[in-house]
Amino acid sequence: MKKFGLHTTFTKIKELRTKRLLIKKNSKIIQSNIKLKGIDGAVYRECSLGFNEKPSLLVKVPKKYRKAFMEHCHDAIMSGHGSYDKTLDRLRRMCYWPGMFSDTTAYCQSCRQCSLASNKAFHSPLTPVLSNGPWETVGIDILELNQSGSYRYVLVIQDYYMVWAIARPLVNQTAESVCDIMEF
Repeated sequence: MKKFGLHTTFTKIKELRTKRLLIKKNSKIIQSNIKLKGIDGAVYRECSLGFNEKPSLLVKVPKKYRKAFMEHCHDAIMSGHGSYDKTLDRLRRMCYWPGMFSDTTAYCQSCRQCSLASNKAFHSPLTPVLSNGPWETVGIDILELNQSGSYRYVLVIQDYYMVWAIARPLVNQTAESVCDIMEF
C-alpha cells in the first residue's frame, strides 16, 4: 500500500473537496445527523473533546485514507507504538469516521512490531477443584510468621467442599507437629 504522510493525506482530502466527490456520498448523512456539517465539500463532525473545551470541527476521513491516519497515530516515531487507547485518543483529536474504535483496535492488534515486542507469557486456564463432600478434598499450607516467639508457623487447613478454613499455631514445621494438630 502506498504510504501517505499526514500533510499529503490532508492535501488529498482538500482535492476531493474541490472535486465535490464528498458532497454526493455524504449528503444523506448530513441530513440525518445534526452533529455533522458539510463545509467546502467535506464532512465535519462538531464535537467537544473535553469538559470545558469549545466544540471543534473534526474532518470525516474517507475509507481509503483511514489506514494512513492510523499509521500516523500509532506507527510514527513520536507515537512509539502506543496502545489502542492512546492511538484512538490521538485520532479523536484530529479526525473522525464511523467505526473508528473498532478499526483502531483491529489495526493495533494486527501491528507486527507490537506483537513481536510484547512479552505476554502463556497462562493455562484455571480449573476449579471439585469436591463431592465435606473433608473429601482439603488444602494444607504452612505460613511462616515474621515475629519471634514460641510459635513461628501457622498451619492452615481448608475444606474445599464447605470452604471452611482452620488455622493453628505451630512451633516447628515437622510432619509430627502437623499430624498432632490433625489428630492422626
